[in-house]
Amino acid sequence: MFVALESFYEGNVPAVDDNFHNLLQQPGVTKKLYALEYPYDFNKIQNDDNLKQWLLAQTAGKLRLMATSDMSFYWQVDYEALQAAYASSLSNDLKDYLVIQSMEMKKGYSGDSALQISREELGKRMLTAENYLTAHPSGLKKKQVQTLYTDYLKAYLSDYRYEAIDESTMKLLPAVKKSYRDFVKTRPDSKTAEIVKVYIGLLQENQDVIYDFGQKDVSIIGDPKPNIAQFWIGLSERVSQQFGAAK
Repeated sequence: MFVALESFYEGNVPAVDDNFHNLLQQPGVTKKLYALEYPYDFNKIQNDDNLKQWLLAQTAGKLRLMATSDMSFYWQVDYEALQAAYASSLSNDLKDYLVIQSMEMKKGYSGDSALQISREELGKRMLTAENYLTAHPSGLKKKQVQTLYTDYLKAYLSDYRYEAIDESTMKLLPAVKKSYRDFVKTRPDSKTAEIVKVYIGLLQENQDVIYDFGQKDVSIIGDPKPNIAQFWIGLSERVSQQFGAAK
C-alpha cells in the first residue's frame, strides 16, 4: 500500500510543478516567496490568500517546496511528512527506507557538482544505507537504496573538486586521506570499509597522487591516474558484488 502511495506522490509532482510555474508568472508571487526563509512557512504570506491556500494545500498533500542555489523553486515528496504519518504502520523495511529519505531531505549530500556535507557525515549516511541493504537484502526499496548508496560512495571517494587536492602535487590532501582511515577504524567490519580499504591501498601505490597535471590554459587538473580511474569506474560493480544486483 505504501509503495503505491509513494508512486502516486511522485507521479503527482510534475503536475504540481507545472501549475506552480504558472503561478510564478503572476506579478509579485516570486517576490513573496523570496521573502520567506527555508523551511518555508506559507502562513506568513500576506495579502494573497489564494497563493497561500494553494501552497498550504500542497504541503498538506505531503509535498515540500525546495529551491536550488540560484533560487529556482521545485516541489518534491516530503518524506519527513510521510514518515510522521505512516511509519508506525509500516514494516521495518519501509521504516528504514523512510529514515534514509528523510535524512536526505533535511540536507542533500550533493549540489552544484560538489559535496554539501562533510565526508564524515557522508560516511554516516553510507553506513545507514549499508545497514538497510544488509538488514533487508530483498527489501521493497533495495534498488532505490542501493542506487543512493552507490552515489554516496562515488561522491565520497571521487568528488574532490579543488578543495581536496594539492594542486602543486596533485596529491589528495592529508585531511581527506585521514578521514578514510578514520572511517575504516570506526567500522572495520562494514562492507563499505572493505571498499574504502582497497582505495586506501591504491592511494599508497600512488603516494597519494590522484591526477596527472592538466594542460596549460586548459585545466589545472588532468586525468585521474589509471588505477584510480579504473577503481572509480568499477565502483558500481563492487557494490553489486557486496550486496547483490539491485532488481
